[in-house]
Amino acid sequence: MATRHSVLQTYLGISPRTSEEAVLRLLVDLGRQYAGAEEGSLLVLDRKTKELVFAMTSGDRQSERTLVGQRVPAGRGLAGLAVATGEVQAGAPTFRDLRQRKRTGAADRQPSAVLAAPMLVRDEVIGVLTAAAFGPGRRFTRDHAAFYGKIAAVAGVVVDQQ
Repeated sequence: MATRHSVLQTYLGISPRTSEEAVLRLLVDLGRQYAGAEEGSLLVLDRKTKELVFAMTSGDRQSERTLVGQRVPAGRGLAGLAVATGEVQAGAPTFRDLRQRKRTGAADRQPSAVLAAPMLVRDEVIGVLTAAAFGPGRRFTRDHAAFYGKIAAVAGVVVDQQ
């Protein structure tokens, strides 16, 4: 399975242990904390296969080990919709084919709400920042979506300037 470093290097040209990698990690974590999400992730677009590849996850090390390297078809779920539209998407998850880390309660094994914001470089989508909330009744607000859109825009600038 791909490591966080190899995914970032392969698709974004971000080398391990660089300030760019640290800033991307900080942005994912900042967005996750603001939204009150248990997990936040950065997925990069593999243009050849038209898939999103998990590059890093914040919130739980076991989740990161489970998710990094997994692929999501770019046309599926809220993350795929964010790629297709170039706009932030929020709602109940529609793509459930990911391997998730084992969780204690049956109800919280899959996210109950997902937020997906496209990362853009010169109006071209290069990836998606996501937040995932677990547990019954969790939802993201318009303020969460607006903030996540800004965080994803900064992430796009970091990638473009590196």
